[in-house]
Amino acid sequence: KKFIRRFSYIEEHAAAAGKALKDMTLTEMDALWNEAKLAEHP
Repeated sequence: KKFIRRFSYIEEHAAAAGKALKDMTLTEMDALWNEAKLAEHP
C-alpha cells in the first residue's frame, strides 16, 4: 500500500509539472519519492 501511495504521489506531481514519468530522470523520481515519504510522516 505504501508503494502504491508513493507512486501515485510521483505520478500526480509529475503530471502537475507537465512531465511524463518516462521522460523524468531517476534523480527527479527519487526526489519525488522522498517528498512522498515526508508527506506521509511529517
